[in-house]
Amino acid sequence: MTVEVAREIRAYLTKIINRLNDCVGGSRERSLAITKLQEGRMWMGMEMGNVGGEDLNAKRDKEIMESK
Repeated sequence: MTVEVAREIRAYLTKIINRLNDCVGGSRERSLAITKLQEGRMWMGMEMGNVGGEDLNAKRDKEIMESK
């Protein structure tokens, strides 16, 4: 997998998550689906770091720690 492919997949997951969040009403099942998609987006961020790109999760964690 390349960084570009991982970035593209993360973008698709973000669009799907946003679309689900825009839906009116809610259910436990939808909430669980959103959680799993968010996990997938997180893992793709870690994959980007593994294939030589920037680990977006580590970058965010570093920014949070620096702001404290």
